[in-house]
Amino acid sequence: MRADNSKEARDLAAENLVVQQGIQLIQQALSIFDSDMKLLVYNQRFLEMFDLPEELIFPGLSFLDLTLFLARRGEFGPGDPTELAHDRVERASRFEAHYFERSRPNNRRISVEGHPLEDGGWVTIYSDITEAWRNEQVLRARSDELSDKLLRRTGQLSETNRTLEATNRALLKAKSELEISENRIRAITRAVPAHIAYIDTTFTYQFSNNRFSSVMGIDRHDLVGKTISGVFPKRIANLIIPQLKAAFAGKTVTFSYEVENVKGEIQSVRTTFSPDFGKSGVAQGAFVQSLNVSAEMAATEIQLRAKRLETTNQLTSGLAHDFSNILTVILGNLERLGKHVDEPHRELLRSTEQAARRGTRIIDNLMSYVFSQKLDSKSTNISKLLRDLIRLFASSLSSSISIQLDIETEDIVLQLDEGAFQDALLNLLFNARDAIETHDGEGVITVTARLESSANQQAGILISVSDTGQGFSQDAILKGTEPFFTTKPQGKGTGLGLSMVHGFLEQSGGWLQLKNSNNGGGQVDLYIPIERAEQPNAALDQPHFETEGHLILIVDDDPEMRTLIRNYLGDLRLPCLEADGAEEALTLVKQVAEITGVISDIIMPGTLTGVDLAAQWRQYHPELAIMLITGLPRQHKLLQSARENHTILRKPFDKDVFKQTLMKVLTS
Repeated sequence: MRADNSKEARDLAAENLVVQQGIQLIQQALSIFDSDMKLLVYNQRFLEMFDLPEELIFPGLSFLDLTLFLARRGEFGPGDPTELAHDRVERASRFEAHYFERSRPNNRRISVEGHPLEDGGWVTIYSDITEAWRNEQVLRARSDELSDKLLRRTGQLSETNRTLEATNRALLKAKSELEISENRIRAITRAVPAHIAYIDTTFTYQFSNNRFSSVMGIDRHDLVGKTISGVFPKRIANLIIPQLKAAFAGKTVTFSYEVENVKGEIQSVRTTFSPDFGKSGVAQGAFVQSLNVSAEMAATEIQLRAKRLETTNQLTSGLAHDFSNILTVILGNLERLGKHVDEPHRELLRSTEQAARRGTRIIDNLMSYVFSQKLDSKSTNISKLLRDLIRLFASSLSSSISIQLDIETEDIVLQLDEGAFQDALLNLLFNARDAIETHDGEGVITVTARLESSANQQAGILISVSDTGQGFSQDAILKGTEPFFTTKPQGKGTGLGLSMVHGFLEQSGGWLQLKNSNNGGGQVDLYIPIERAEQPNAALDQPHFETEGHLILIVDDDPEMRTLIRNYLGDLRLPCLEADGAEEALTLVKQVAEITGVISDIIMPGTLTGVDLAAQWRQYHPELAIMLITGLPRQHKLLQSARENHTILRKPFDKDVFKQTLMKVLTS
């Protein structure tokens, strides 16, 4: 280029300045090497992404030295660092356009996009695509694997689209008759995945790369020479102009706004204006960087919704507990009043009781809405469903894995949501298959179903799914049903499968247990109760039992609940003691050896729950009869451990249900 004052030289100098500023504005890592494979230009994001020491990186650094440094640090995976480095140098020396994706040692996923320069060098853009890549893996893992081929095709198409996009950007490079430096500058601006521009103080575009349409979703070409008002709709222009004025006043401004693209879709855009000060110190214009942040905004909204839902769940659990206490006391007092009022007032009591019971149904419906979707329960032949499902699943197994089904009784019929049950069982079957494949590739999956009945739980069906894999770790047994907990490799699972199975069973009134079978493999037990019609007002025909010799301790922080339970015990001629908190309850059980039974709420003030107290009481009196009462939703995690070892009485309850449950506890 001639060193004169021609207009062409001035334009090129201005464009060089704009691009240098733009390189520092972009959020992607960028590096440029010349034909001798020496480093020419890089930005700060390049150092940050690969955690490179500033004293190592300098213009003139050879591509081989840089690659050796990264290989020795494990950036390219296992293998001889020298061989890994020379292999990459050999491929780079071809100066060909390329695009690929790889996982880094820090578990981040990046895309690498290279564009050759006409003088033999190349420019490389490194983009962090971790979130997009993980979303694809989540989509793959959350499927029921019956649509696995479709998902694989979707992933292939997604990767192909990104490759085609990179190829299209490379094809957009037009041949230029300018000098080699100008060609390099234009290649850089075309590769940057952001809209880079320069606007003067008359709000006119003096420079723009070719990314405006892809970022904004608005079809505009040849922005140079056009004003903000001539490019954007009036509403958007009125938002942008005040921000530009602030930049011309010397302030760096970042703001977000929404643009409707040509398809009528709303896109979120984030723009930064950086002032350009001349030699006089007065702003002559502003550098522009605009990014499409629609995906980022959507992810943020999902996080906010999840946080709001978590808060709602906590508030609703507390509401259920308190409201159940209130309704239990109301129903109990109504029952006692019914014995002492004349017939004209009995109708008033009955209508009040109906209103109170309606309140219990409202609480149950609220729990179902907040914690999980409403199940569509209907009469289902479990025996037939299991056989059909196992036959379908067996067709997806390799020849090295077999499956066995053992049903104790034919024609087992339950009231449940058939679709939700199939989803839950398939999730466990796929987990068992994966466990075997991960272990040694050969094994047996066993599914058993048998009827169960005990004093502590309602009659139901117990379904066990076991495998001959390596079994559950202790951590998995303790945390397996927690959302997002997973022991699978990155990208192979989301940690939501067992959590959803657990939620279905809780909503169905059942439970889930993880353990290891006798052969060392994993085993998952599902328990689903057999529903029977409730008759809360019917008299319960229970055999007489001897009350003499019993002393019952009532533990509840609500004095009205203690009064109600004390009255119920009085009707049964059972003496009692009372405690309003955990510390007092522990002291009484230690010091009063005559206590034979405890009735305790699960939730109370302090750090100890009724479940914690029960475990400590059993240390002093292993034969102590314990009945836990609660108004918590069925999905609450405390109830799973409580059901395994104790009898649970759900609020609200009446005297007959209380009597029936207590008699079971004291006589078992």
